[in-house]
Amino acid sequence: GTVKMNPYFADFAALALLDRADSYAENVKKYMDWHFAHLNTASSDYNGVDGTIYDYEITLADGKITAEKSLGSYDSTDSYAATFLMVLNKYYDKTGDSAYILNNVDNIQRVINAMLSTLHNGLTMAKPDYEIKYLMDNCEVYAGAKACGELFTKVSCDKSKAIETQCAEA
Repeated sequence: GTVKMNPYFADFAALALLDRADSYAENVKKYMDWHFAHLNTASSDYNGVDGTIYDYEITLADGKITAEKSLGSYDSTDSYAATFLMVLNKYYDKTGDSAYILNNVDNIQRVINAMLSTLHNGLTMAKPDYEIKYLMDNCEVYAGAKACGELFTKVSCDKSKAIETQCAEA
């Protein structure tokens, strides 16, 4: 059948699956790979923001993806990115897979930039074309910034200090 893939809600599912990382960490890793592979560039994003991700329509047959169609939009730039950063941090905490984090540090930086792309007077707006500052989104941005700061405190690389500082300042 066909399902709608909303990365924001998928992040919450991934966080729950990581509570049983012994059974589901590889599934979450596959999701994170999918997420990274579907990040928009500034030229492909309808708001011109690098590191965002659209909602998708996915067709499945026998448990395998047979087709994907971008819906060309997202509900937010701030929360989608923030919750994904929480997934990355929890994945590392549960698996200790620093190689995965280090191999994706450039994409993680892109996600951080998307999260902070609407930062204005200390709060983020949902997305550039919807300039509303939601309490829930900003709570998620706080948690996402905290998660990425923790992640790069634990995982060492050349870029980590700059990323850790950026997340701490958010």
